[in-house]
Amino acid sequence: MRAVREKNWVGVAQLTERRYEMDSSDQQALHMAVISNNYLNQPTHSLELMRSFNPNYLKSDLQEMSWIETNLVFPHYLLGYFDQVDSMARSYPLLNMPDAQAAMHLKSLAFLKKEAELAEFFQIYQQKGVYNTSGKPTPFFLIHAMVCDALLLSDQPELLKVYVAQLEAAVG
Repeated sequence: MRAVREKNWVGVAQLTERRYEMDSSDQQALHMAVISNNYLNQPTHSLELMRSFNPNYLKSDLQEMSWIETNLVFPHYLLGYFDQVDSMARSYPLLNMPDAQAAMHLKSLAFLKKEAELAEFFQIYQQKGVYNTSGKPTPFFLIHAMVCDALLLSDQPELLKVYVAQLEAAVG
């Protein structure tokens, strides 16, 4: 899609929303509409789109990982609903956690200043691994760096020092 290559998120949002309106079972159109609306800083509209999706259209082959939950989590994160992000991540039903959802979960815990839960889930995700859209493992130092960003933004300098030291040791 040319609009995606050119990063014309307004065009992508319009095209994919129109496609989704024509076929409400089109998960790819919904996914792209939600992502492009998030890029346009329209998380409320993204949530409206996700709420309009009929779960009966979900593919039955989703046994390991689903991006539907991540599409729901991201707008909640953008709106600052960190408790909701935490709750959604804790109830994620499948085996492999998408990297974006894990990152948003850990960052939400940092913003909520839940130090013990942050350490607990950081370790869980690090041990189990997190996965990209192709189902391949994501290098965990990328998630680790995002946690450091959230600790900096949430003004937790002492905890930030700990996570930066761990990150430096991990990447050598």
